[in-house]
Amino acid sequence: MRSAKPVVIEKGHQPLNTQRFFAWPLMYQIFGGSAMGQALTRTLQRLKRDLPLPQNRGLRPVLLMISDGEVIDRVHPLPVVEELKRLGVTIICCFLANKNIRRPWILRRRAIWLWPSDAKLMFSMASSVDEWPEFGEQLGDSRSL
Repeated sequence: MRSAKPVVIEKGHQPLNTQRFFAWPLMYQIFGGSAMGQALTRTLQRLKRDLPLPQNRGLRPVLLMISDGEVIDRVHPLPVVEELKRLGVTIICCFLANKNIRRPWILRRRAIWLWPSDAKLMFSMASSVDEWPEFGEQLGDSRSL
């Protein structure tokens, strides 16, 4: 498996130090439910093994989850996600659906009660934007383009 190349995120004319960030590519299924709990468990095992390595010191682990939130396995993802967060992993979730669910371009601080349960699950797994203010600023700035 090849390592991912760092992506430069610019703020004004000063690029952010992307050497502190790293990510692992994940395989995914396009159609149908996901064995999300199993995939997260394998990710957790790998991070527990790889985070302590000398070459990873000072890096910020980030997990990007893109899913419809439909879980088909018996491993509930929330306990695994909480353990990932305790390791210091920032989790960014992108919920995909076949229709918009109430102004999807707005970054929410809490789930909306009328969202489908799959959207609420994805929301509950995501890290708070307050944990990474620079990322929240980048998201806010991207909406004004």
